[in-house]
Amino acid sequence: MSDEGGGVELILLREDAVVERPDTLRCPSCGTGVSYNDGICSACGQVFCPGCGHALESDEDESCPACGLALSFECPACGFPVAAGARLCPECSLLFVRRCPACQARILDGPPACPECGAEFVLEQRASATIFAAAPGLVLLVGGSSVEYWWPAVILGLAVWSYCKRPTWTAAVIALLALASLWFINRNLWALASVPLLLVASRLDLPMPRLRWAFYAYYPLHLAALWLIRIPMSKAGYLFF
Repeated sequence: MSDEGGGVELILLREDAVVERPDTLRCPSCGTGVSYNDGICSACGQVFCPGCGHALESDEDESCPACGLALSFECPACGFPVAAGARLCPECSLLFVRRCPACQARILDGPPACPECGAEFVLEQRASATIFAAAPGLVLLVGGSSVEYWWPAVILGLAVWSYCKRPTWTAAVIALLALASLWFINRNLWALASVPLLLVASRLDLPMPRLRWAFYAYYPLHLAALWLIRIPMSKAGYLFF
């Protein structure tokens, strides 16, 4: 409120929506509104403790240096290591309770009961995971007919996903076979050229900033570049479909 020249000016400041919500905070690095449970800022990539919001030096820390919270726990259903605050297990898709329905206490791991009031929890699997487990062949059949590069692309995605979760030779071989099977679609094996590039990239430590909207600029730009390349190649006699 100010009084200038005899007039009175009233300024109403809107409360910060992030501060009003108990499960959100401002990123300690860039100030973007984020959820405690996420543990990482979607705008700048800063890792923070899902318990107290303290900025962490690395996502490989085992516990928060500020509050002592263990930053991972074992899934009670399959034993897979899960990040504290995660809403579901990436291995078996078990859904975790993140706020006690009885006393509203925040829950960051996967206990069978609330550590504050003792209320028991019933943990269930995500519905989509149940559907996939019941009929994986049907899901693969329908999914492969609906995406670009068809079934090889779906198999490649699943193999890479499996390898990233738990590296095995089986997942690696399936991914290579899926890349090679793209020959039936584009009649070449250039997809296999990505393998040495990935091997080299895995040996390099290149910090990359998380740019929230970069994809929305990159995707149309790369399509425009492909369209421009197509013009001289079409004149040279190459066919495009």
